[in-house]
Amino acid sequence: MLVQQPREFLRTVYAQPFALPAFNVCNMEMAKAVIEAAVAEQAPVIVQTYPGDLAHAAFGSDLGPLPVLIRAMATEAPVPVILHLDHGPGLEFNLRCLRAGYNSVMYDGHDLPLEEALAETALIARAAHGLNASVEGELGTFGGGQGSFDLTNPDEAPLMFERGHVDMLAVSVGSEHGQASRLDLDLLAAINAKAQGPLV
Repeated sequence: MLVQQPREFLRTVYAQPFALPAFNVCNMEMAKAVIEAAVAEQAPVIVQTYPGDLAHAAFGSDLGPLPVLIRAMATEAPVPVILHLDHGPGLEFNLRCLRAGYNSVMYDGHDLPLEEALAETALIARAAHGLNASVEGELGTFGGGQGSFDLTNPDEAPLMFERGHVDMLAVSVGSEHGQASRLDLDLLAAINAKAQGPLV
């Protein structure tokens, strides 16, 4: 079932002693496999798409059919499913995804100064919350195999919840996309102690 109240759902899950998995998919077959695995485990899941993968799958036609296909599969699934945009580049793209039926989006403002990132994130959060969707923010940068990171400052994490109005926050603690990571678990614990919501 497609989660109808994602913000409420995330708060409920956050209070439970388990992690909510999120998987990036770039085609219908991957989305189907993720949802089938969630059904087999009787577990909720976040199915997320990345803007570059959407562009590739759309053959230059806006967002293409993938979001519609994922929504249809999610609606039929007997477990809770959230359709999430991963690393949305800005307000316009996030709005397009929300209008296309995403019930969760991420704004990736990691390259902006903190105050600008908070303001942009809050703007997107206002729009998303008005459409009953959840929002993920980001603080810090994630390595892509180069070994360089801007780790999340624990003191900034509460600001993203308070002033950015996010429902969940992606934090940088040494993780690398697709690479061997050296996670700083002490930093993660410090961020978690100060944050006011789910961490990604």
